[in-house]
Amino acid sequence: MSWSYRAVKIVEGDEEVWRVHEVFYDKKGRIDKWTVDPIYAQGDSLENLKADLSMMLRDVETGPVLYMEELERLAGREEGK
Repeated sequence: MSWSYRAVKIVEGDEEVWRVHEVFYDKKGRIDKWTVDPIYAQGDSLENLKADLSMMLRDVETGPVLYMEELERLAGREEGK
């Protein structure tokens, strides 16, 4: 299983909110699961914090934007198996 940081767009009423979530993929590269809560950068040193921020930015810039509504539909289909 692999994972990456992804920008996730959430629509709450008339508001759009963008958050970063960790998204996990199965062996075929399909979304398998994701963090319910958005994640934040962290590290046990300033350099590790910078590295985490750099990885988040790289993943968000290079990967597709995800939409929470679609992720929730995907979760509903998975539960219905």
